Amino acid sequence: TVNGEMIEIDVMEFLFNSDEEMKPGKRTPKLKTYGGAIAAAVCIDVKSGILMGKLIKTTANSKEYITHFLNEFAISDYTVKNLSCDAGVVNPGHFQVVTGDTLAWLQSIGIHVNQAEPYNHARGTANIEGGIRLIRALMRIAFVYIFRNPNLMVTSFTKIEIQKLQGEVFFWALSIINRKPVPSFPTISRYESFHGIKP
Repeated sequence: TVNGEMIEIDVMEFLFNSDEEMKPGKRTPKLKTYGGAIAAAVCIDVKSGILMGKLIKTTANSKEYITHFLNEFAISDYTVKNLSCDAGVVNPGHFQVVTGDTLAWLQSIGIHVNQAEPYNHARGTANIEGGIRLIRALMRIAFVYIFRNPNLMVTSFTKIEIQKLQGEVFFWALSIINRKPVPSFPTISRYESFHGIKP
């Protein structure tokens, strides 16, 4: 396989809930970043293992973040041929008896889509699920480190103000992971495998 031949995409919600926007009988909304994002779309290139991310304000428009990732591959002269994702990413709705707009668009540009069922990632989304678990773990470590720092009180930042930095912490986690070795070729980093230069 080559870079871009197989990618996986999924959406991860952020860690913190917004207690201020909570309404009785409704699902607790996620705390928004300073830019208004409530989640992040994540993409992994299966060959190199590199992770890419995009902060999103809504999960409703999957075509927007899929386009973003396809452009990232095109900039590096890679052609995406296969995309694996949860069925809800490309075909939102409970009844998948018609082809959704995003799925039809991907098929029209020659990308084969492999849809996994929710909570069953055996059909091609194991890599992205593992990547998201790693991102979440690093984000939790970062926030625990910040909140347990005895110097935090001196900075006069509130807990909510720091939690709203989860977008920045998300990109920090991506940069750490992309400097890890490629699982199948441990002498170079994921970044170097994808971009051809050392980070």
